[in-house]
This record gives sequence, structure tokens and C-alpha cells, in this order.
Amino acid sequence: MKPWPEDRTFLFVEDNQMGRSVILSSIVGGLTIAVLSLAAVDVQAQMLANVAAAKTTSGTDPWSVTYATAKAVDEQLRSVTGYVSAKNTENAWWEVDLGAEFDFDQITVYCRRQYDVTYPDAGAHINGAYLCAYDDFHAEIATQVLSGYKWTSTVSTRVWIQDWDNAGSGWTGVRYFAVEDRDGVLNAEAAGGALWLNELQARSEIPTYPTYITNVTASGNMLYSNGTHADVQYELMVNGSGMSDQTGLPGEMLFGDPNAMAREIHGGQWTSGAVSTELPYVIYDLGGSCELDRMFVWNRNAPNLQDNGVKDVLISTSPDGVTYTELPDDNGELAEGNYTINMSPGGNAGYQADIDLTGVTARYVKLLALTSWGGTENDWGISEVRFYGDRTMVRIPGDSNNSGTVDEADAKVLAANWGASGKSIGWTHGDFNGDQKVDAADAAILAAQWGYGLTSESASAVPEPNTLLLLVSLLTASFLGRRSR
Repeated sequence: MKPWPEDRTFLFVEDNQMGRSVILSSIVGGLTIAVLSLAAVDVQAQMLANVAAAKTTSGTDPWSVTYATAKAVDEQLRSVTGYVSAKNTENAWWEVDLGAEFDFDQITVYCRRQYDVTYPDAGAHINGAYLCAYDDFHAEIATQVLSGYKWTSTVSTRVWIQDWDNAGSGWTGVRYFAVEDRDGVLNAEAAGGALWLNELQARSEIPTYPTYITNVTASGNMLYSNGTHADVQYELMVNGSGMSDQTGLPGEMLFGDPNAMAREIHGGQWTSGAVSTELPYVIYDLGGSCELDRMFVWNRNAPNLQDNGVKDVLISTSPDGVTYTELPDDNGELAEGNYTINMSPGGNAGYQADIDLTGVTARYVKLLALTSWGGTENDWGISEVRFYGDRTMVRIPGDSNNSGTVDEADAKVLAANWGASGKSIGWTHGDFNGDQKVDAADAAILAAQWGYGLTSESASAVPEPNTLLLLVSLLTASFLGRRSR
């Protein structure tokens, strides 16, 4: 019998009319593995979403139905809303079930605010409690003592908010979040409802609808009450707040789906200041030049305030934020503006406007509101605006940290997450083909793009020996693992 040939590994890159391919040929036991064409790679974008919104909650009995446990995940940041535990209860607790395990980039806990100084001790109803994270089996993952909360009359003074930007560190594989008075530190406040919790928001990267343009930002000339109300900010009409597609659960609607519903809430929206001689406008920054397809608008859907949604609007686009071109008139000669946004019917409502942007390439879109639907309130609003199309400048395959280059930093990210899988695994973990796992296919993509974005001298260089060995060993280990099964 002839002996097996010596194990060898070859790596080279080939450019052809079909795209760029990496040939990583590893001869192991006489067998050759792995050829992948980059042209076949389809990367699914992800975006941060509040996956706690409107999920199932439980806890100590509430003061009344007005302050039910569900109020702490309804995305209404108004002063008098939120969860309040019943009178004379000890060791109060509250919990939300996310429906599946997630890795979190940001957790925000809001204490309950008041309109005035009637309750200056608002922080006494949450300080000293624990923010707890549990997995599928309710095994504790992490805890954080809540402290420093105080009453405030404005959102700019952040003493009523605590944030943890962990990028997944310490908050990985979480299914349940809870706020628990484990030590009884709130028992002295029991007569006034021991635990007060305005809102818990937990943001995780989840898959998005294929043509949805992610991470749009918004700005404008007018905010309700000069921006002092946390639930009517510009960003809330472009980040999915108040929408039905934030669940992140398998089999449910992808984030950014145009068929999503806007919930009927006082929150998750933009509201202008009082409209008089100056008309409100909003400018949407798509983050880069995009070949646009559609623009969907969900009009204001706050309870009993739907008639304060915008009506006649003038929409224009710009490549640079300086020179704007109005869209063709869709309203007819007798109507103001070039588009009419229908009034929301209330309840869980679909979009009110589907605007065709075929053939438009732009980075900025401006919406100038000319009229409202005639409500008695003199501030106008919009629940959500979404854009669909293709970015003309896309992420570089293999560039996990989006630095513009594919280099050793990206290889280290891939190695650190090698073998990881699950719906929380995405681009920044080294999953370049969007299959929710980090494996040989991703290593091949990184190798194919090695040096992209570097100077011409550096770009022509092959990976450092240690990095090359790392890529090869990962691929070989993956192959041997498959053979052993």
C-alpha cells in the first residue's frame, strides 16, 4: 500500500470574470479541501434593536393596572408611566422574557420620573436593587447594582438613566432580564410602591430585511418642548422604536420589514415644537450614497393624537446635504407639497405612505411638513420613516471592524470567535457570509480579501506567517472535525 502523501496546505487568490476566489487547498490524509468563490457570498446586514420591547413580563403585583409590569417595556418614556409595585410589598421584583437568548451591546434602565418635585426621592424606589441577567434555564449570568438615580425634570440631565455599553461582555446569552430587590433595601418605601421602573431597553444586533437601509440618522429644526421629552426624539423615528418587528426571534418578521406595524403609544416617534410661522423639517442621513428604491412613512400614532400627524409634505434629496432636488409632484397642481401622508387609523397601524424613489441616488432626504391633519395640538409628528435600496459603497468582506482594511486585526477577531454560532453572531464577530456562524467559509473570505484597503505596497503582501498559519489551522481543524463525525 502506498503511504498517504505528506500533509500540505496551499493558499492563493485568483481574480477572474466571475469575481474573486480563494483557493485554500489543504491536503490531509490524501484529500483536498476548500475552494470558495467570493462572488457567491451574500452578506445579511444587522442592526441594533430593542428586543425587550413589548415582550412578556412578570413580577410583584402592580399598584394598579395603570402601572402593570408590561408598562416597563412599552417604549413610553413619559414621566408618569412605567411599572410600580403594589403597596406594602417586600423584596419586589420585575422580569421580562425575551423569548430566546441574545448577546447585548447596550442595556438601558430608566427610573420613573415625575412632572415636578412631588417625588424628589424617585431614586429611592430603585437604587440598591439589582439588574440581573439569566439564560434559557434561568441560570444567573451577570448582575449589576443599580445606583445614582435621582429625580430630574429634563432628559438632558441623565440622573434618571443608567446605560451599560458592554458590546456583549457580561451580557451574553441572556434570555431574561430582571430588576430585583434582593436585599430588601426598598422595603422602607413599600407604602408608596416599593419598586418603580419606568423602562428597560435591551439592544442587540439582529438580522434586517434585505433592502432595508440600516443606521439612518435624523436631525431637524424643531423638537417638542425643546427636546426635553425622551419619547419624542429624532432618532426614535429611524431606529425602530415603537415598531412591531424588533423581536429578533426566529421565524418572525425581520427588522426593517415594510409590513411592520407602528404601535399606538406615546413614544417611539418624532414630534415637532409648536408650529407657527416656521414649518418643521427633518433631514435623514443615510450614512452614504444610496441607490434608493422606496421610502415608507408611518404617521403619528400616539393615542388620540393621530390628527396631529403631518399631511402635505415637500420631499427632496441631496448627494451632499447642500443642494437639494425636489421629487416629482405626486399631489397634483391644487395640493401643497409633492406628497400627502395619510392619517394613521390608530391601533397597530401599517405605513401611511409608500413613496417610489426608483432612479434616485442620494445620501440625504429632506421632509418639510407643510400641513397637518388639523388636530388641536399645535405640534406635528411622525412615528417611523424607512428607506430601501442599495448602498453604493458597501462593507468590505473580511473587514470585521469596518476599518476600511482587511488585516491582522480582522484575523484576530475571526480567531477569537471561531466556532461561535447563533442569531446574535454577525459581521463584527467574523461572520462575513451571514450564516450566523464563524467557520471555514468566513476564513476563506478573509483570506481572499487580505490586504484590501492598504497601500499598494502593503496590499500586495501576503499575510504574516503567524496569521497565515492561523487561517490554515482553523480551516484544517474545521475539515478534520467534519471527517470525525
